[in-house]
Amino acid sequence: MGARIWAQHIFHVQGVGSQIHDTGSGDTAISWICTWYFVGVRLLRGRVVEPASIGRRPHYQTLSAWLRFTIRLTLGIGMISYGVAKLLPMQMQPPGSRTE
Repeated sequence: MGARIWAQHIFHVQGVGSQIHDTGSGDTAISWICTWYFVGVRLLRGRVVEPASIGRRPHYQTLSAWLRFTIRLTLGIGMISYGVAKLLPMQMQPPGSRTE
């Protein structure tokens, strides 16, 4: 809601473009402004609020190791499944082969 008001007053988005409505693709001016508003708020929080409290927190070495492991495993599974999908003709038949 805050991004919509922000978009209307700062970017002067008027009419249909200033309303949040379902288009099926989400490719509207207000959707992009809301997305970048959210990203900006998160970045601001990460740059201002988090460093102030970082001295009081313990180091998360075990959590960091598990996060790296999870990311590597997810990427590995994704790359292997992509390779298998390209290697085996599961989606479409090769050109010239007709089944009738």
